[in-house]
This record gives sequence, C-alpha cells and structure tokens, in this order.
Amino acid sequence: MITTKQIYETRKKEVELCYSVLLDLYLDEQPNGKTMIIDKTHTERFAPILKSNILLMLYNLVEACVTSGFVEIYDSIKDNGLAYKDLIESIRNIWSNYEIGKTRTSTSTQTTYERKVRDIIATVISDSSIALTKDALAISGNLDAKEIRRLLAGHSISISDKTDKFNMLLVKNKRNDLAHGLDSFADSARDITIKQLADIKEEVLNFIGEVITCMTLYYNGQLYRVRV
Repeated sequence: MITTKQIYETRKKEVELCYSVLLDLYLDEQPNGKTMIIDKTHTERFAPILKSNILLMLYNLVEACVTSGFVEIYDSIKDNGLAYKDLIESIRNIWSNYEIGKTRTSTSTQTTYERKVRDIIATVISDSSIALTKDALAISGNLDAKEIRRLLAGHSISISDKTDKFNMLLVKNKRNDLAHGLDSFADSARDITIKQLADIKEEVLNFIGEVITCMTLYYNGQLYRVRV
C-alpha cells in the first residue's frame, strides 16, 4: 500500500495548504513571514471559490486513494499468479461479474455472451491466473462513506467505523454539482463557514485514513486468498 499512502499524504498536504491560504484571507493583519495581502472585496469574492476548490480536492483525494488501494490489491493478486480456486468467494464474484459485464453493451449478442462464459469456464478449470483492473470497481463520482463501505464489504474487507458520515456525502454531492455544471465555484460553498470546512476536512481525512489502514491489513495479510 506504499503508493496509496503516498497519494494520501501528498493530496492531504495540498488540501491543508489551500486551507491555510483560506485562513490567511480572513486575517485582519498578516503575521510575520506572510506576504499575501488581499483587500476585503477580493476576499469576499475569492474565498467562496477557494472553499469550493477545497471540497473538490477532498473528493479527488477520496477517489484517488480508494481506487489506488483496490488497484494495489488487484496487482498483488496478479503478481502472485493466483487462480480462481486460490481466491475467496467475494473476489471470485467480483472477477466473474466483471468478466460477464464486459458483454453487456448495446451491440452484444447471445453468441458474444456464450463465448465469454466459455472463456470464464476455461480460465477456472485450467487454473489460469486472473486479472482485475480498476474498471471492476465502477467508480464514477459516487464515493461517499456508504458506497466505500459497500466496496470494502464486497471484497470482504472489515472496517470498524460504522458512524454516519454526512460530510462525506456533502463532499460527494458538491463535487458532482460542480462537475456537472449545476453549481458555480463562487456559489457552491459560499454558505459553508471556516469552522464547518475544518470539520468536513477532518472527517474526510480521518475516514480515508481508516479505510487505508483496513486495506493495508487486508493487503499485507493477503486476505483475498483462501486459507488452507
């Protein structure tokens, strides 16, 4: 999980830097060592845009870390040359559903579907190693705490934090509204206070930190393998 942890730390620092700049905007007097000077009018115009950017950065951190974590697990399965019989049921299901799902297009035919099923059977009975990619996750701007827990459970990864994460949901919804043009950067986070933004940031960073810890234990222990 080295790559995932590096992504987390790098993006966390980026978020913290932008948040510190936001705090500076509201200082009546710049402390020693600070060179940024901006008048009240520009602060009122720029601060809401910066808040929206911080929410967007938080969601990007969430998606990048979760995706990277699962990809590292998938890469470990591939690097170890594991076959269908070597894997726990949940990973078997993810792989078979992913492979069958490749035939579900508007141009798919019964023949295409049957060929894919035969390929899956051949892979299973020949003990060939299996491969999974991030496409198996079907992540597309939909990651809140509930969805992340669903993905973890689907891989048989346990996480102890079961509390509601309303700020995680808020970050996801704000990101989607910005991405789809339903909200402007100037308006999206205008009514979110500095204190609220700090709480949002803390919740997201802490939760994803816990997720990475759980994925690391799963990865290091190769808990995707059948115990013999």
